[in-house]
Amino acid sequence: MATKQRMNVLGWKGLSSLFKGMRMLAAVMAVGLFGATNADAHSIYGMENVTSSTTTGIAGDTIDIGFDYEIWHAGHAPPAPWEIYLDGVTLLASGSEPSVNGTVTRSVNTSVVIPANTAPGAHQIVITTYCDVGSCATSRFININVIDPAGEAQELVATLSEARGRLILQNGPNLERRVGRLNSRSRNTGAAGDVASRNSAAPEGEAAAGGTFLAASNTIARTSPYDLWIEAAHAKFSAGNMDGNFNIIHMGVDRLVNPDLLIGLGLQLDNARLSGGGAEISGNGFMVGPYVTKRIQDNLYFDARVAWGRSTNDVSPFGTYTDTVSAERWLATAALIGDFQVGDLTIQPEARLSWFEETSDAYLDSNNILVAPMSTSFGSFEIGPTISRSFDAGNGATLTANLSASSIWTFDVSNGGAAAVVTEGHSGRIEIGLDYATDNNLLINGAVFMDGGTDWNALGVTVGLDYTF
Repeated sequence: MATKQRMNVLGWKGLSSLFKGMRMLAAVMAVGLFGATNADAHSIYGMENVTSSTTTGIAGDTIDIGFDYEIWHAGHAPPAPWEIYLDGVTLLASGSEPSVNGTVTRSVNTSVVIPANTAPGAHQIVITTYCDVGSCATSRFININVIDPAGEAQELVATLSEARGRLILQNGPNLERRVGRLNSRSRNTGAAGDVASRNSAAPEGEAAAGGTFLAASNTIARTSPYDLWIEAAHAKFSAGNMDGNFNIIHMGVDRLVNPDLLIGLGLQLDNARLSGGGAEISGNGFMVGPYVTKRIQDNLYFDARVAWGRSTNDVSPFGTYTDTVSAERWLATAALIGDFQVGDLTIQPEARLSWFEETSDAYLDSNNILVAPMSTSFGSFEIGPTISRSFDAGNGATLTANLSASSIWTFDVSNGGAAAVVTEGHSGRIEIGLDYATDNNLLINGAVFMDGGTDWNALGVTVGLDYTF
């Protein structure tokens, strides 16, 4: 009996102890679970509405960045930090947003500055958010292009200087007019002679985009040693990945010193515009200088011209602002010209060597950035014949048809590496012209031309008026 009673007492005591142990275990597990919850943020749902005020800028620019991110916490609410880096290396901005116990969306709007030493080119702005310090990172990327306004401006100036210089060389005053004046007098007496048979249209320089000016025969019997003339040309052209147009007007006066020597003074006014890829540059300029044409022997002539001038150019590298820069320029050109009569045809082979150079001034652009001066220069050698034939137009007038073809080699193109060279190397040119000369010292000229090379092509027209007084 005593034994049975002792067993019942032990049984109840054991059961009570078991329940007590279970309660303690549950409490420990609850504390451990609660402690773990407070130790870790659980999740970040990601980033949305990532914005940037621009994807193109210059070193030193300020860019506005915005983004939203959603965080979920359980049992606590630690801060949620964020960081913004350039290329994942240079810290641009950082911060921390308060969160709550639960789910919350935070919007961040801040400004960052592109470091002043950032190299031009493609870069990335890296935005990283965290649900807690060092935990559950999420990153988004914004691609930006850092540009160099001074470099872009120099590239535009260099491209225009090269293209415009070539057009100027190829659209010099009409060589055939000058040679024709020498042929309009008798070599022996110096008196006005009969109408000459020189009817050619070879321009001063066949070349890429500009064209010879009014190729014309000067078949008028001259009654005065002085000649007043004006010529003009227009061309549309492509230089690399840019397109443009070009206009030039020449005017001047020359004197026939003797039957073998002509001297004169000419003035040119020119305008050019070039655009592409959101950039644009245009300019107006002038050049003035003397020229001389000399008969060496019956069928051979020497011609030379030098000129100096300036241009004023409006530069818009990105289409958002425009700056003005001036430049100084000069040219020198010389040629040997033959003159042969073959039946009804006049054949005039020409070989010409030319040099052009233009140097821009230094200036401060709209960003207050210094754009350094730069020089563009190149040489040109061209060779080819002009074939012409004259017809009686009645009432003492003469009509002359001209066909010119030339091969041009542009060499030593230099711009300090500011822009890709577009005219260097070989190009070809064809021109068809028509001249009308009256018997009262008036000459009217017109022509069309085509020109092309690897990165260069042009199509244009020329017109001219010549009056001897």
